[in-house]
Parts: sequence; structure tokens; C-alpha cells
Amino acid sequence: MMWQRLIIHEGLHAYRVVRGHTQEEVETKARIQMEAWNQTWKRKQELRAAAEKRTWKRSEWDKQVDIDRRAKSLATDRTKELEASLYIVRNLLMDALTKQQAFDWETLKDKSHFCKPGPARLAPAALPMEPSRSDPRFVVTSVKATLSFIDWIIPGRRRKKISDATVEEERKNSDVAERYSRVHSEWKQLCEKISRENQIMQSEFDAALTN
Repeated sequence: MMWQRLIIHEGLHAYRVVRGHTQEEVETKARIQMEAWNQTWKRKQELRAAAEKRTWKRSEWDKQVDIDRRAKSLATDRTKELEASLYIVRNLLMDALTKQQAFDWETLKDKSHFCKPGPARLAPAALPMEPSRSDPRFVVTSVKATLSFIDWIIPGRRRKKISDATVEEERKNSDVAERYSRVHSEWKQLCEKISRENQIMQSEFDAALTN
């Protein structure tokens, strides 16, 4: 009687029927073949990963080269623009220094009288400090169960007291989180209100300057 077993390797898409005189012989041959296939599959995976890594590095290198080229081109253009601007400014200065231009400074003075003083700028209202989660108002003290001698003797009583303490601590944490959320929301609303009032005050001041 011959024993046989079909073995398949999904990655390599390979299959083989292993035969032997005993079941142990078949299992041994199957194990050896699978180990060989696994080694082959591992090498293929490593080669594929190395090729992908080389491709990725090449792509990144090309991207960096393109970025450097664009940056160099931009820097060259900016340099040319600055050199042209500097050339114009130097010519203007040289032209101004070489030409004799007399100015009557008295005619440039503004001797008009102000009928009323300009509007005084009001200092913007400061925003209140943001409430901190570490503020004592929002810190919950750990709730610990007070266990008596009887509680230690009767496990059910002990578990219930510990459970009640845990539930109470969770309830306090929930209440504090809700209170902090409400206080923080009120703080945000107040900041928005003050910011709007400051903007209105700035707009009114700018309008008064133009009038």
C-alpha cells in the first residue's frame, strides 16, 4: 500500500503529489518540500522588496532633483529681478546727486490749523484666560470604598462596596467633564463677543480718521 498527499504552495502556484510507503515518510517528504518552497518564496519576496525599494529611492531622487532644479531656477530669476531693481535705484540716486534741484522747503510745510483734535484710540478689551482642565474645580478626588471587617469576610459585600465606589467616581468624572465643557463653551462665547466688540471699535476708529 502506498501513501500519498497533495501539497500546494499558493505563493509559488506550485503543487505536488508526495508518495511513500508509510504515512511518516509522506509527511517527511511533504515537510521537506514545503520548506524548500518556503525558502524559494522568501527569496522571491526579498528580491521583489529590494527592487521596489530601489524604484522608490530612484523616484525620490528624481523628485528631489526636480525640486532642486526648480529652486535654483527660481533663485536665479529672483536674483536677476533684484539686480535690475538695484540698478534702477542706483541710477535714480546718481541722477538726483548730479542734478542741482533747489527746493523751497517752506512751501512744503503744512501750516493749517486743526479745528479739533483727532479721535483717541481706545485700547482693545483683553480676552479672559482660558479655563484649565487642571483647575481644582475640575479635578475629581479618587473615591475609595471603606471596607469593614465584615466586608473582608463576605466577598459579596466587599465587591459591592468597591463597585459602588467605582460607579460614584465615574459619575463624578462625568459631572466634572460636563461642567468643564460648559465653562469652556461659555469662555469661547465671551471671547467671540469681546473680539467682535474690538473689531467694531476698530472700524469706528478707522472711520473717524477718514472723516
